[in-house]
Amino acid sequence: MVGESADETIVTYDDYALKAYSNGELYNTFNSYTALIGGDDFTAERISFVNSQALINKEGIDCFGRKKRS
Repeated sequence: MVGESADETIVTYDDYALKAYSNGELYNTFNSYTALIGGDDFTAERISFVNSQALINKEGIDCFGRKKRS
């Protein structure tokens, strides 16, 4: 995945740890990502992944890779 620049290509979301699911259970840190990379050999160039809740003192993950070389 290639963006124009890290300053101009921004993927953002606002999940955070301890946010409640609709069933009342709470998110944990590893469920609070902006982007989940679920495939092997993923690369990103000139892209920023931002968890906007982390910017206001809540714990969250910007980009979480679960596969090989992601």
